[in-house]
Amino acid sequence: MSTLRDGRPALHGRSPAHIEGAHVTLAGPALCLTLVYEEPTEQEARAVETGPVALGIYHADGITALALRAGHLDDPDRVKASAPLILIDDEGHVVTALADAHARTAWPVHLTLCDTADGTVRVVQSVETPPELVASARQATRAQASRFASASEAAVEHTLRLRGLTTDHIFDRAEVRTVAPAARMSINVRPRLGQIRPHDESALR
Repeated sequence: MSTLRDGRPALHGRSPAHIEGAHVTLAGPALCLTLVYEEPTEQEARAVETGPVALGIYHADGITALALRAGHLDDPDRVKASAPLILIDDEGHVVTALADAHARTAWPVHLTLCDTADGTVRVVQSVETPPELVASARQATRAQASRFASASEAAVEHTLRLRGLTTDHIFDRAEVRTVAPAARMSINVRPRLGQIRPHDESALR
């Protein structure tokens, strides 16, 4: 299994509560990027919560990944993560919520930083993807729908193809934009990961 800390994509298709890494799921027309660290530092939490955020959409031959950099360029606690982005359902069709969202010029991305050691949520915030990234994601959905018969088939191929790529490698080959936080939620009493469900974990499997 690859982990967030070495900047490699995590394995797809298992519960974010139990695997350290980056996981993408779907909440309506929004993408949810859950970052699961073991005991994230205060500096890492601050990078996700208040630092500049860069998002990237990588796609090649139907293989798609969502990548994140949070924090300043010279910050040693800058957070980098990437995860497979499966945009079709088990029938091989573009996920309905994303198809309906194609009329939008921006999609929200919800970022959640969790602690796998005790299941607490450390940071929650949202950003809006700019039109360039939405256009890149639309190209990826068409490529996935034409190449793969189902989300399950796509997930297997994504795991094989992305396993050896670092987040930096993905960013170098991705459509990347720096985005400003659209909303931040302060967490005074840390809930457990299982108590917050901002996404449908079954939507992208």
